[in-house]
Amino acid sequence: MKRTILFSALVLAGLSIAAPAARAEPRVRWGFGFGFGSGGGYFEGRFGHGHRGRGYRGHVHVRVPIYERIWVDPVYDTVCVGRDRCGRPIYRTVLVRPGCYESVIVGYRCGSCRLSC
Repeated sequence: MKRTILFSALVLAGLSIAAPAARAEPRVRWGFGFGFGSGGGYFEGRFGHGHRGRGYRGHVHVRVPIYERIWVDPVYDTVCVGRDRCGRPIYRTVLVRPGCYESVIVGYRCGSCRLSC
């Protein structure tokens, strides 16, 4: 058990030392990650060849709005529509604006990587 833990620690130390040197090469991308969660520990590794041409500035986030339809309640108002025989006002409730759906912006996401901004 001690050998396994020591070996894992040495491998992770070696990878962490080698990672900056590997990232200096513009066409090779790799990395690793490890951690502990409720399901136990995990280790992940990534390696890939990316095309970085002249003037490459990395990933640029493009904000795209996220719309959601909401119901807007109708608006009623009480107005005087006339007078009765005795001169008292007659009131009626009238519809000022009917209910409708409106699109509102509830957030933003990146247009190319789909992450929330």
